[in-house]
Amino acid sequence: MSTPEQIAEVRTKLLTALDAVRQELARLRAGEPAVGSERELLVVINSLEEMLSGSTNAQRPEAPGVGHIVVDTWPLHSPVGERVLEAEYAYNRFMGYFRGRPDGF
Repeated sequence: MSTPEQIAEVRTKLLTALDAVRQELARLRAGEPAVGSERELLVVINSLEEMLSGSTNAQRPEAPGVGHIVVDTWPLHSPVGERVLEAEYAYNRFMGYFRGRPDGF
């Protein structure tokens, strides 16, 4: 069962990650180096927005999430990547995708 505090925590992580990725996209469009390509950043933004909307289609446990983009292609220890991973993990836990595992609700 979700509590208002859990919902607020997940929402805050998603908003923080979304803001960081949007700033990264703005840097890229201004000609500055960024953690990923424009396409990657747009995919991440879209996924985070879907998660924020509460869409159950945003993440399916059988499909790779945006964390795979971060881990596979972005620089290690990227603050933007860390925010995205934290947000996705919090969302997946909240949605119950880790049920049956030790780290699930």
